[in-house]
Amino acid sequence: MTTREEQKNQTRSKILKCAFEVFSKNGFAAPTLDIAKAAGVSHGTIFVHFSTKEDLIIQLVRNFSFKLRSTIIVPLSSPKGIENFLINYMDVIQKNEQFYIRLIGEKDLLPDEARLMFLNLQLSNARSFATIVKLQRNSMKLKNIPSTMMFNTWIGLVHYYLLNKDLFSPKGSVIKKYRDELISTYLELIRVQD
Repeated sequence: MTTREEQKNQTRSKILKCAFEVFSKNGFAAPTLDIAKAAGVSHGTIFVHFSTKEDLIIQLVRNFSFKLRSTIIVPLSSPKGIENFLINYMDVIQKNEQFYIRLIGEKDLLPDEARLMFLNLQLSNARSFATIVKLQRNSMKLKNIPSTMMFNTWIGLVHYYLLNKDLFSPKGSVIKKYRDELISTYLELIRVQD
């Protein structure tokens, strides 16, 4: 038998799942009424669990940030640290592609706290990447490019493809179609050519 607390947690999880899907498909301006319909709950039930739409968005960005942060961590001693970082990054983005496209394309629509959380996520990723670059600069024969510029080039490349999805993969996943090419091309760009 399900307790009241378990039922409440299940409803909250269902709202989060449906909000993720609705915002991914329709953007962050989508009304909460659409989320309530998708979740099969009354409109007021959303506000029992989240005091405002902004709180709901903040929780979604928090969940996504945690997912990305916990997935891209690679053992610093790994001989393929940079490559593994890029692969892990692409794994999370591919699984959450539409939501990520909304995050980068509509970041100005996010509540301040969510926007700051997303910025901190990118800074945290950049720091992790810089640590890997520092440890592997010689063994991977990396060009003498600042790690911040390397990371910004990676993010810029990925974001360019995602924000121009209509050009690269209008009917499917950009990341699924281009992930290997993006990773191998990027690695060629940052390595010293023999």
